[in-house]
Amino acid sequence: MRLPILPCLVLLPFLAAAQKNYAPLNAEWRYEGHSFDCLGFHQWFRVEQEKEVQGKDCSVIYAYLYNNSLAEWEATGDSLVVWEEANKVYFLEDTSFYLLYDFSAEIGDTVTYYGITDRGVFTSWLWDLSYSNTFPPHFVLVVEDIAPIAVNNGQILKGFIVQDITPDPSPTLEMCNDMDILVENIGSTSMHFAGIPCCCFVTKGCYGDFICYQNAEIEYLANNADECDFVYSQQEVPVEVPDLELYPNPSRETLLIRNGSSLSFTKMALYHPSGQLLWLKAYSDQLDTAALPPGIYHLKLFTNEGLVTTRKVLKQ
Repeated sequence: MRLPILPCLVLLPFLAAAQKNYAPLNAEWRYEGHSFDCLGFHQWFRVEQEKEVQGKDCSVIYAYLYNNSLAEWEATGDSLVVWEEANKVYFLEDTSFYLLYDFSAEIGDTVTYYGITDRGVFTSWLWDLSYSNTFPPHFVLVVEDIAPIAVNNGQILKGFIVQDITPDPSPTLEMCNDMDILVENIGSTSMHFAGIPCCCFVTKGCYGDFICYQNAEIEYLANNADECDFVYSQQEVPVEVPDLELYPNPSRETLLIRNGSSLSFTKMALYHPSGQLLWLKAYSDQLDTAALPPGIYHLKLFTNEGLVTTRKVLKQ
C-alpha cells in the first residue's frame, strides 16, 4: 500500500514548477519608447534562471537595453528574483519577499504593493524615496473593476483596473498616471514593469509603452502592436521623400496620403503635439482625423527596412 507514495514524492517538484504562471522559464516582457525623440530605445525582461531561495522555487528575471547608438542588445547586469504562490507574485529585496502583484484580488479590494528599489531598469527613472516612509516604499491601490482579457491561445485572463490611493503622493509622480491596468499572470500593461503608479520610462527622459508578454503557452499584445516584437525598426534611418503628399492639410475629417515614391510603407504612427504616441497601426493611404482636437501633429511612416519619414498633420 505504500508503493504509490514514491511516485507522488518524485512528481512534487514538477507540479510546483508547473504552477509558475507569471514567470516561467523563458517568459519575456517588452517595452518601447514612444516619445517623439525617443524611438529606438527598448527594454527587454526575460526569465533566464530558476533557483531555490529560502526554500522557495523562484525565477530570476534579467534586463536588457537597446538603443540606436548601441546598435545591439546590452545586458544591464540588473536582475530580479520573483516567487509565485496562491496567484500572488513576490520579489526579493535583501533577504525578504515583498508583494509585487496580487492576481487574486476582487473588485473593491485595497492592496498594498511594494516598489522595487536599487534594481537598475527594474526601478522607475522617476523613483522618489520620499514617496513613502517604508522600505521598500509601498503603494496603496484599489481594484476599481475587473474585465476579461483574451490572449492568443483562447485563454481568458482577468484584467484589473486599479487606482492609486496612496496618501500624499510625491509631487514628482503627480505628473504621471495614477490608473493602471494589470493583466493576470502578466502584470502592468500601462505603467512600468513593476506596475507602480508612475511614468513608464525606457531610458531616462524617454516615456515608453508595454509592447507584449509571451511565454511557451501564451502571447499577449498591447493595442499598438501586431506581433510580439518591437513595433519600430531597431535601426531607424530618416529619409526625405519629396514625392509624398498629405491632403487636405489642414484637415477636418479625413487626411489622404499620396505616395509617389518607390518606398513601400508598412506602418504608421501619429504623435500628439506634446510628443506622446497616440496610435500605431498598419499603413493606410487615409487617416480619420475627425476625433482629433485642433493642433499640429506628427505622422511617421515606416518601412520594413527601417526607413522612416515624418510629416506634420494640421487638424482644424
